[in-house]
Order: sequence, then structure tokens, then C-alpha cells
Amino acid sequence: MLRVVPPALHGVLDYVVAAALVIAPTLLGASGGAAAICFVLGVGQAAMSLVTAYPLGVVPVVPFWAHGVVEVGSAALLLFLGLLTGPASGLFVVVALAIFGLAALTDYRATDRDPALRRPAHARVSARRRS
Repeated sequence: MLRVVPPALHGVLDYVVAAALVIAPTLLGASGGAAAICFVLGVGQAAMSLVTAYPLGVVPVVPFWAHGVVEVGSAALLLFLGLLTGPASGLFVVVALAIFGLAALTDYRATDRDPALRRPAHARVSARRRS
């Protein structure tokens, strides 16, 4: 499979998906369990992104490949919930398919080949200024 999404772009899209999960229920008028699931998954996505060892992570603890495994698991959960729920099913299915698509196109091994990509972008800029 063609892996064309680099870690930095993946990071941007992670935060976009997290924000979309948090605000989508309000925009779409969803409430109750569906809204709670979106909120929890959105906050979880943002938290995982903050601790992933990739350019947009803040505290690089989770390897980027492990981040991908968790994302695929989250997408599978969303797809499963989308097939079980009524009004929120469309939202869950669309987000799940978007995450699966992003995972399929992301180069999760880029941080293995270039260890500098494991550090947050601000740390790489600071290191260049010192040298």
C-alpha cells in the first residue's frame, strides 16, 4: 500500500478529527450516549496525540506505530457502534471510515527511519537554533 501521509500531516489531521468528534454532536443535534461517545473519543484522540512521539506530540511517550494501532482500534469501535446505533450511526461510520483511510495512507514507520521526527516540532526548532 502507498504510504503517502507523513507524521506531521497525520498529526494535523489527528487534531482536526479530535475537534470534529467533540463539536460534531452539538452541530448535528446529537445528545445522550452518542454525544458522550463522541466527546470521550475526541478527548482521547487529542490526549493520545499530545503524548505521541511524532512532530505534533508534546510529550513523546507513545511510539507513532502504537498510536496507529490505537487509532485503528478506535475506528473499529466507531464502526461497530455506527452499526448498532440509530441517529448517530452516520457520524460514527463516516468518522470510522476517515480514520481507516488515514491509517491506510500513513507512513507509521517514518519515525523509525528518522528519529528526529519523534521529537516535537518545537524541540527540533530549538535544537537547530542552538547549533
